[in-house]
Amino acid sequence: MPNYYTPCNLRRLHHAEFQQLLTRMLEDFKSANLKSKDDDFTRLLNTIKNKVPTLQNALEQVRASEKSQTIQELDTSRDRAFQALADSFKPYRYSTAATEKAAYTALNLLFKQYKRLTQKNYEEETALINNLLSRLNSAEYQDDVTALGISKFVTALSSAQTAFEAQFNARSKENMGRTFYNVKELRQTLAEDYQLFIDYVGVLALVKSDPFYKNAIGVINNSRKYYADVIARRSPKEKVPLISMTLPTP
Repeated sequence: MPNYYTPCNLRRLHHAEFQQLLTRMLEDFKSANLKSKDDDFTRLLNTIKNKVPTLQNALEQVRASEKSQTIQELDTSRDRAFQALADSFKPYRYSTAATEKAAYTALNLLFKQYKRLTQKNYEEETALINNLLSRLNSAEYQDDVTALGISKFVTALSSAQTAFEAQFNARSKENMGRTFYNVKELRQTLAEDYQLFIDYVGVLALVKSDPFYKNAIGVINNSRKYYADVIARRSPKEKVPLISMTLPTP
């Protein structure tokens, strides 16, 4: 059977590129305004059309997960800020000045209550840091902080905590009521639907004299040509997904 289609290795496309290839094909069919009396053609095309938004939502979920990396980085920053604060008063351990010695003793006893704070889960660590900051800023410990000149370390921890909470709370709000998707499974399914559709159109173009199917191949090839060029321009060193597809790619 002749291969009517522009060679395009769909396995070499990123998830977003694959989704855009399908979206572009659907838009091209809409613009071409081909009139089909073939119910199977319409059904197969609509199957793809109905599933593409789900893949798009799944990719938005992947992009949102990038915030998790940001949250991890912000957590590391506040861990370091906490450790810097915990270390800031240690030089006063052997101070002979009564005020400094008293301040060191009070703060040392306080921080012993927050051992292994950085090993807690996000929510527990957040609560403990907020509690610590509240106590350090209270009348009970404010004079000790001032006496040892460690206010800047308290401020640094407070700033790191605020940055973490803002990002963490934003992600929590986004995740409320969200449906979670398996992007690889969705792509696999759509790849099979797409392959079935173009195989169907190819066979009908071969056995029928109706120019509709050859025109449909032209529409399909428009998006295939574009992404074939994208793949050709890609640097050999650029990492691309090697997606396993059940059906062969023409």
